[in-house]
Amino acid sequence: MDLGERHILNFGHTIGHAIETLFNFNILHGEAVAIGMVYESYIALKRNLITKNMFERLIKILEYFELPTEIEIENYKLLKDIICKDKKMWIII
Repeated sequence: MDLGERHILNFGHTIGHAIETLFNFNILHGEAVAIGMVYESYIALKRNLITKNMFERLIKILEYFELPTEIEIENYKLLKDIICKDKKMWIII
């Protein structure tokens, strides 16, 4: 298990890797991780772990660097199944 600073570097990767897999790696790694950061932050927002302001700030920062903040996902069950196979999935479950 990664802790401390290494733990921070994993931000967005669990969902990002699942998005890469779901889209057959037709999305750039950095773009998938950016979207993963938004999705993971949304989960944190719903669990009252971050504020709405923090969530919106993240989106503005990613948009400033012209990174995507969303993607159309047709099969969330498949995405969840992929996430559950990730070694770091405990972070968001």
